[in-house]
Amino acid sequence: WIHTDPERAKRESPFGGTIAHGHLTLSLAPRLLRDILEVKGARLLVNPGIEKVRLRSPVRPGDRLRMTAWVTKVRNIRGGGVRATLHFVFEIEGEKRPAVFGDVLAVFLPRSEGYPGGPGRTSSRGADSRRTSPLFPVR
Repeated sequence: WIHTDPERAKRESPFGGTIAHGHLTLSLAPRLLRDILEVKGARLLVNPGIEKVRLRSPVRPGDRLRMTAWVTKVRNIRGGGVRATLHFVFEIEGEKRPAVFGDVLAVFLPRSEGYPGGPGRTSSRGADSRRTSPLFPVR
């Protein structure tokens, strides 16, 4: 009811109204990562999981979120791919505490010789550099 019943949430919730489910906020990560991460030469991205997630502040209808992310670890894997860990932070416009933060794991598989575009290399815009998405409205 805290996510779906505005009247009850207004009466009974410590937040004074409905809030977005934390997993809804997390589900924005793949979309916002496209705005801030450039990967060249990868044919496929596999997400084996998210670690150390913390839901710190409620996200309310009408809030605007942005996500900042940076690469914290990269290692080569068999077959020419790369496994990376990216730390991400969801911020609510005008709030001091982040809404959500954690580490997303990503495996980038390279293009093969026979794949259109030829062989490639996997790279980001720079390891350990922070990138921030545009603000995203929560409805």
